[in-house]
Amino acid sequence: MFENFLRQIRLFGVFFSSFPIWNAVRTELSWTHYRIISRIDNPDHRIHYVNHAIEGNLLELIKFSMIQYLYRNPGLS
Repeated sequence: MFENFLRQIRLFGVFFSSFPIWNAVRTELSWTHYRIISRIDNPDHRIHYVNHAIEGNLLELIKFSMIQYLYRNPGLS
């Protein structure tokens, strides 16, 4: 249980370093979306995938798969 708590704290740290203006974060996406997107190093790519996930209006599982696939294949997005 404590390990899960520490993992969540680390994920919050990654999120806040990826999205330093946290009150400007789009509310259409869940914490899980941002947890995945915050792993992307390039800030421009992060914004692109946030917008892509919102505009796609897809189920969460499909969004996750699409984000991961497009990130691995940047020429396709």
